[in-house]
Amino acid sequence: MTIHDLIQAIWAVDPVTATNRMTFEAIGLTAESGELLNQLKKHRFYRGQDRTDQMLDELCDVYYHLNALCQVFGITREELERLTVEKHSQSLEKLRQEKIQSENKQSSRR
Repeated sequence: MTIHDLIQAIWAVDPVTATNRMTFEAIGLTAESGELLNQLKKHRFYRGQDRTDQMLDELCDVYYHLNALCQVFGITREELERLTVEKHSQSLEKLRQEKIQSENKQSSRR
């Protein structure tokens, strides 16, 4: 079973109507992201607590809702990945340029 198939199967028996699906999945994504962040906080600030399993569990929930939103918008994960790479490649280039400028300023001060 693929993630697409799983989402379709859940939607077939889920009482949330199609008109409310986008809001439901967006809320789910936000809530699960918050739960992931909470596990990360516990992992980071409460020493000695390995939260890897809990973080992976929450990451699965985030992944589910992200894929469900893709289906709501009618795009594939591959399309989302392509758009993400395009968007963040521009950010990467800007960061590279800023780093070069910063290094040039530091060199000229020496």
